[in-house]
Amino acid sequence: MDFQPDTGTLYFTDNNVDMMGDDNPPGELNAAPKAGMHFGFPYYAGGKAQHPDWKDKQAPQDVTFPVQEFQAHTASLGLKFYTGDMFPADYKGDAIIAQHGSWNRTSPVGYQLMRVTFDDNHQVTGHEVFIDGWLQNGEAWGRPTDVLQLADGSLLISDDYNDVIYRVSYGDDNASSTDATSQSNSKTITDLQMPESAIAAPDGRVFVTEIGEFGKAGDGKVTVIDKSGQKTTLATGLNDPKGIDLWNNELYIADVDHVVKVDMKGDITVIAKAKNFPGKPVFLNDMEIDGNGTLYVSDSGTDDGENAGIYQITQAGKVSEILDDKSAIKRPNGLLMDGNDTLLVADFGTGDLYRANISSGKTEALNKGFG
Repeated sequence: MDFQPDTGTLYFTDNNVDMMGDDNPPGELNAAPKAGMHFGFPYYAGGKAQHPDWKDKQAPQDVTFPVQEFQAHTASLGLKFYTGDMFPADYKGDAIIAQHGSWNRTSPVGYQLMRVTFDDNHQVTGHEVFIDGWLQNGEAWGRPTDVLQLADGSLLISDDYNDVIYRVSYGDDNASSTDATSQSNSKTITDLQMPESAIAAPDGRVFVTEIGEFGKAGDGKVTVIDKSGQKTTLATGLNDPKGIDLWNNELYIADVDHVVKVDMKGDITVIAKAKNFPGKPVFLNDMEIDGNGTLYVSDSGTDDGENAGIYQITQAGKVSEILDDKSAIKRPNGLLMDGNDTLLVADFGTGDLYRANISSGKTEALNKGFG
């Protein structure tokens, strides 16, 4: 909810009810200029669509209907009237609404920012998409949740799916020059000793695992490359470190038969020893982490695929095997989260690409011929 700046009228969004079809009932933006108003619940499920459980009941005569309706199931949440000077002048007084997105619609909708426009008399004139793109080919990778305005007129958008906050600016020279600088650095980094995997931090640093001499214990390390291309060593004493990922400002690394955590001071902690694995870890390879901090580690196994699989490791250190060497994936290597409960898996043994369901362990072949 938010108060319209010039009139003081309270506006609020309404998610409505579910299970009434893909396009019914509509979402709502409501205005409450005074106390004691009735907005239709529970007689109306959204807009003027009556709820089936109350179809035989007489609704009050003084129901106030929404000032703007939205596509059903877009799930309008955070609302903010724009009062800044950064955006073009016609944005001032308009409402920006975060639409969290559907969960029970045949084809997903929402996952966007909506702009509701107002005229000089502070009445709604229409609505249009302000920002979209969090929904790609029916798959959501982000869910806008709330909107705030900074003193400079830029907007902050929270995303509770990715656990991030976006800043949206207009004509912001500082932001543009920063992006241009970061993209123009084409320096080649040399003298790395068998670099295996890399992960980029939000501040522009890149962390690289270096195996050193393959099969030699203790000569592996983690190298940091800053935005200017300068190289420093963060941690040493690893064996053959491979997959690396970053979560909560700490690095997680697969190191042959165990998994370690490295903090930003370079201190190393073993979080999953070889004996903690339900199978026999042989060739731990790639590392992927979901939004809850759960780790997924591939084990490419022996040359014949023996002991190959994919392990799940919780933040509490519990290790379980979600795929073993009896699955269709012979030697799992590269991992990438693909939604909440699926992984993309590259098969090092066959050159095939799979999608694996984490809960069920079922696999789906996607493509082949990668060598």
